[in-house]
Amino acid sequence: MEPKEQLAEVMKNTSLIALATSVEDTPNVRIMDIFFDEKRNVVVFPTSSLSRKIKEFEANDTVAFTTIPQGPGPVVRVANATVAKSDWSIDEIKDTLLAHRPGFEMMLKGFGENVAVYEIAFNMAVIAEKGQKTIVEL
Repeated sequence: MEPKEQLAEVMKNTSLIALATSVEDTPNVRIMDIFFDEKRNVVVFPTSSLSRKIKEFEANDTVAFTTIPQGPGPVVRVANATVAKSDWSIDEIKDTLLAHRPGFEMMLKGFGENVAVYEIAFNMAVIAEKGQKTIVEL
């Protein structure tokens, strides 16, 4: 399988990432429910518009993430990615998110009217599996 195909396959089967931000040299990591938009090569996720991470995105839009595998298999790591508010609406992505993780509906209800959709764009990723690393350039 070609590296870009492998990246798309891993990302399509991933529902969670550990997303890292940094503001004033203070890092912060949190677990995010996501889906991968393969056509645009972006990671899409909803969050509360009232959350601290929104202020972090505004202060520094450079982020990093790693996928959280649901069992044995490859992990994708991305550094120097850019996060921005998405054109997607929650209504457009809700079914995809629920298909990945049915329990996510409770979190969406908790967001209420304060839900915002963001996306992460990146041009390079590392796929790590069984001690081997593959660099993927998009």
